[in-house]
Amino acid sequence: MNRFVKITGVIAVTFLMALPMCYQACKNKLFVFDESYYFIQAYELGEHGRFFIDFDPTVKLRNTKPYLFSAVQILLGKTIGWNEWSLRLPVIACAIALVWLIFIFIQKIFNNTLWALCSATLLLVMPYYICPHMAFTGDHDVPLIFFTTAFILFFYLFLTATDTKKENVHIVYICAAATASILIKGWMIVFFLPFCLLFLFVFKKQKRLFFNKNFWISITFVFTALAAWYLGREYVDPGYLDAVWKYEIGRYNGIQSVNPEWEYYWRMLFYEQVQYWLLFLVVVVYMLLIDKTLPYRAFLYYIITVSTGFLFILSFSNVKLLWYDAAVLPLMSIVLGAGISYSIRYISARIFDDKEWMMFVLYALAFIFFYIQIFYRNFSRALPEEYGTFMMHKHTNESYTVVPTKYNPHVLFYNQLSQKRFDVTHPIKTKHAAFQASEKMLVCEPFVMLEIDRKYEYIVLDSTRSCTLIEIKKSR
Repeated sequence: MNRFVKITGVIAVTFLMALPMCYQACKNKLFVFDESYYFIQAYELGEHGRFFIDFDPTVKLRNTKPYLFSAVQILLGKTIGWNEWSLRLPVIACAIALVWLIFIFIQKIFNNTLWALCSATLLLVMPYYICPHMAFTGDHDVPLIFFTTAFILFFYLFLTATDTKKENVHIVYICAAATASILIKGWMIVFFLPFCLLFLFVFKKQKRLFFNKNFWISITFVFTALAAWYLGREYVDPGYLDAVWKYEIGRYNGIQSVNPEWEYYWRMLFYEQVQYWLLFLVVVVYMLLIDKTLPYRAFLYYIITVSTGFLFILSFSNVKLLWYDAAVLPLMSIVLGAGISYSIRYISARIFDDKEWMMFVLYALAFIFFYIQIFYRNFSRALPEEYGTFMMHKHTNESYTVVPTKYNPHVLFYNQLSQKRFDVTHPIKTKHAAFQASEKMLVCEPFVMLEIDRKYEYIVLDSTRSCTLIEIKKSR
């Protein structure tokens, strides 16, 4: 295959990956949690030079996440302007890169194109990959799991490396990936460490790591980079480390419970995140127990162990939310992709005389419906997220007051976007503010509407399914 054909193929496949992500990014306005909060983080630094702000002054929720990926969003915001794309394009790029990472790793290390295709495609079509918090919003979970996945894969390469030069290279990549993941979204990668270290002893590589000068140089770099951020921020923003302890470490066992049941993540993998694809675990178990000549048995045992170990530790957390276990999804796609590719080869060999072209026909049939289905996904929107659609598409040249229930970064985003795009600014008030006769107001939340209805007489100027533009006539 010549170079031109390869490059054309890579561009075509990348386009197919990007298409459903960009479609959903166009279709969905900014989400309040947590995408809008990352807008505030990036916008305040990029436009006002304010590094250290609270997410929500009304509840004292501190903005404790580091700024490494925000720097990329800031750069794009300053370059193309502050809009949905300046927040989302870097995340979409990371999501595409993660799919490519899985494909290239399996293809290069195990020379198994069908497995590589199945695993990469499974991640792309997985129900909880292109969805809120993940592969098309401005949240930082996908950049985080890109580096946690890279960490896991490079660690395996270190375990299987046969010469010192390769070991040194892999150590550098391992430490760089760990540092990047922490400086993007905190300490989630720590939950993988006990099980990675276990495999040091399984592969008898503990001395090759701990007596390696390059390891200690790299570890020094890691701790220097982390200390520079955490101690530096504590110096200029006293109380930051206490906030990290409370809102990041404290989520494990120190703050109010959310979904406290231990089995929450295991249940969500089947019902929400991976769904029926999990049934291919049966095939994987069969492969591992029956096929003693399987060339990637050790790798599958490694991925399964670190994944289940991560979930086991995370399951003891006091606070469980659907995206907290996102780091296992790429690893699950690797394992389940092995089961899918094994099934395709088995069917092809038994029915179609092992014709290679038929294997890729079966691969296409396995995934094409689920790829198309991504375009039909609809995501539930909270009422505080309905303001943006009205502000961007109706009465765009009029100034009116926006009245959310409380602090709403989604409204802040679309207010500044209205100013830049339409040269219109909307005052923002809460329902407890005093309103004047003839004042126009946009309300999208029933509790706010009830409060206004109790206090004022008004007329309705326009409305959508969720939002109402009114004009105050007088007090009741």
